Amino acid sequence: MDMQYWQNNETNQVYGFNISDASQVQALNELISTGTWTNITDNWPPAITSPTADQNKGQAIFLLSQTDWVNEPDVYDANNTPHLLNRQDFLNFRVQVRVIAVTPVAGNLDWPTLPVAQWSS
Repeated sequence: MDMQYWQNNETNQVYGFNISDASQVQALNELISTGTWTNITDNWPPAITSPTADQNKGQAIFLLSQTDWVNEPDVYDANNTPHLLNRQDFLNFRVQVRVIAVTPVAGNLDWPTLPVAQWSS
């Protein structure tokens, strides 16, 4: 199979065409005639890049913001029903993530697993 990849310049969507198939060649030629398509075959698929330190820091900050709620006193107060039973799991998670936020490094990281909230009944 002989594939070509074309990107729509208006939507950035990428489509693959089997240029050994006459019907696909005809469809491709019709698209090309609109002038809004670029042949990206030599650059497709895009290279997979590792996250930068800034991207890892951003993800860490996001994860911290998504778990800020565990520090609200009414969430873990045993006098409230329901209350969070596994707060310590979240605190341990946040410590590990905070290290990444404070001292970010580039690359694919082994992120800690976000705990699942366990509530009293």
